[in-house]
Amino acid sequence: MSYLLAGDIGGTKCLMALATLAGEQIEIQHEASLPSSEYPTLESMLVAFLGQAKVSVQDIGATVLAVAGPIQTMGQHSYCRLTNLPWEASSKQLSSWLNHTPVEIINDFAAIGYALSHIETDDLEILQDGQPDSRAPLLAVGAGTGLGLCMVDQTNALSRIYASETGHVHFAPADIEQLDLTRYWLEKQGHCTREFILSGPGIQRIAEYLQQTHNIQPGPDLDRSMREGDASAALSKAAMDQSDELAQQTMRLFVRIYAGQLSDLALTYLPRGGLAIAGGVAARILPLMKTQTFLDAFLDNPTMRSLLEQIPLSVITTHRSGLIGALHHARDLCLPD
Repeated sequence: MSYLLAGDIGGTKCLMALATLAGEQIEIQHEASLPSSEYPTLESMLVAFLGQAKVSVQDIGATVLAVAGPIQTMGQHSYCRLTNLPWEASSKQLSSWLNHTPVEIINDFAAIGYALSHIETDDLEILQDGQPDSRAPLLAVGAGTGLGLCMVDQTNALSRIYASETGHVHFAPADIEQLDLTRYWLEKQGHCTREFILSGPGIQRIAEYLQQTHNIQPGPDLDRSMREGDASAALSKAAMDQSDELAQQTMRLFVRIYAGQLSDLALTYLPRGGLAIAGGVAARILPLMKTQTFLDAFLDNPTMRSLLEQIPLSVITTHRSGLIGALHHARDLCLPD
């Protein structure tokens, strides 16, 4: 039996799947989430996953791995040094290991681009209906361990996928409060990129700014949760529970920043086909994204408000979108042109 091997390789976890094809239908046979930090290399993680599934490398027919980082192409091969992991991914080396079967390394947000037409409506939360144009570009943007972006060009019969490294551009504050936040981190770190603030770790950085400059301190429960586990997750949970002032102030600012940056990107790409918010953070804080505070910040551009109101805006609530895209692209490698 020949399998499709697909993965969404993130700084925190690797979502992996093995699937077979029934015609053009993908049938997943084994799926798992593996913690990235437990493996020294990409290959060691793949060995562990295939061992779990009891599948040999000789049984793999095509492989697509979506990774967080800029992709370099060398002829027919692709390569990436991952941004948030000390790993390298080489399609040439992996293809050799997998009996010279087709292997592609793609950007993690390119994978989401491939997934957009396959995501179920139950996995989308609409924030703004807008006025969708099926011939116009789609945009997927998402904060997680970092910040990713992908544009899908729908003007031709065959959609084209364009990934980006927008997370590493300089952060542009939208108001005095965000300017103060930027100044705090510039003075402390010497740099402040978009994903330095707009990401899971960025939530904790906003909280530190409020603690140090506004003297807003966490309550004992939040303080303990932040020390014992994921501080950003603890802050977002406490904000949604409305149980801590620091958490609420942190997430209020984070949500406004998220909306403002999405607004800037919407005006840059004009995704009249729709702007889908991906990444782990938005799904986790969905009640905070579905507020008037978020929408007001997204539309806060007097000159371009009417244009921004036309952009369909949604949150992808499934954490499997990158894996879905990688699987469908792996399928396409196996199908005749």
